[in-house]
Amino acid sequence: MRVLESNLKAEAGNATVYIDARTLGSSAQFTDTTRPLGQRCLALFRDIMLPVRDALLEYICENPTDASERATEALREFELALTGTNSDHQNSEIRLVREGGTRAELPLGVGGVHIGGNSSATTIEETKYSTHLEDKVVFPDLHAAL
Repeated sequence: MRVLESNLKAEAGNATVYIDARTLGSSAQFTDTTRPLGQRCLALFRDIMLPVRDALLEYICENPTDASERATEALREFELALTGTNSDHQNSEIRLVREGGTRAELPLGVGGVHIGGNSSATTIEETKYSTHLEDKVVFPDLHAAL
């Protein structure tokens, strides 16, 4: 594979990357069996794609052209799609409280005598929403950046 990489690099217009599969999944995230499988696979996917990003950046820097600035911007979009735009993963709770009330009056009057009654009731409705932000790659964004 290294020979092929060397031959391809010798030709103009080729960017190559060598990823040693023996080192893939060596990050603590991937080997931690207490983490969900999706998170561990995401760590493995990033182990593959980040060296690709690095090789492309190296190629852009070593072979500048008029398109280098656009290529760097596209590579930045690729990186954001791959790593996400936020690094703070947090849980939060949203609480919505709605108050409502009803009021009724019933006046009665006969001749000079007036009687009546009124009633009122207040209701409180509470709704709680929990949010959980998790680490992920949005593949349509990643594809658009390519």
